Amino acid sequence: MIFSSFCVTLIGSYTPYYVEFLIYIFYGFTVGLIFQNCIMVAQQVSPPEYLAISTTLISFFNTIGGVIGVALHSALLQYFYPKSYKSHFPDYSKPITINDIHNIKDGNIIYVESIQKTYRYTIVPASVILFICAIFIKNYKLSSNSNKNTEKVTVKVEDQSSSETLSIETSN
Repeated sequence: MIFSSFCVTLIGSYTPYYVEFLIYIFYGFTVGLIFQNCIMVAQQVSPPEYLAISTTLISFFNTIGGVIGVALHSALLQYFYPKSYKSHFPDYSKPITINDIHNIKDGNIIYVESIQKTYRYTIVPASVILFICAIFIKNYKLSSNSNKNTEKVTVKVEDQSSSETLSIETSN
C-alpha cells in the first residue's frame, strides 16, 4: 500500500489515462484488501455475542476516518493551492483561493500540483503508519464453525398410538 499510495502522488496533468487507470487499480486492490482484512480480523477475535458490534465498530471508524480524511485533504488543498500559485507566478498580487481555478492562468495545473502535495502529506504517511501498526498485530489462528465446541442433544419423542420412538440429534 505504501508503494501504491506513492504512485497516486505521481499522477500529473499530463499523465496518460492508461497509466492513471493502472495506478488506481493497483491502489484500489491494496486499499480493498486492507479494509476487508480489518473486518475479518475483528470478527475472528470477537466472541460470538459481540460479532455484530465489532463489525459495526469497524464500519463506524472507517466512516469517521473518511470524514476526517476529507476534511484534512480539503484544508491542505486550500493551503497548498495559493502557495503553489504564488511559487509559479510571484508577481500576481491578488489573493487566490481554490475557487479561482477557472479564472486564473494555469489554474488546473496548479490544482493538480496541490493535490499531489496533499496526497504526499496525508496518504503516504498514513500508509507508513498503517504498516508499522500491522507489524504489532497479534497472531491469531483463524477458526471455523466446525472446530468450535459442540454438544449433542438427544430428544426422544414417543407416539402413544403406534409405540414408535423418534430420536433427533442436534449440535449447537
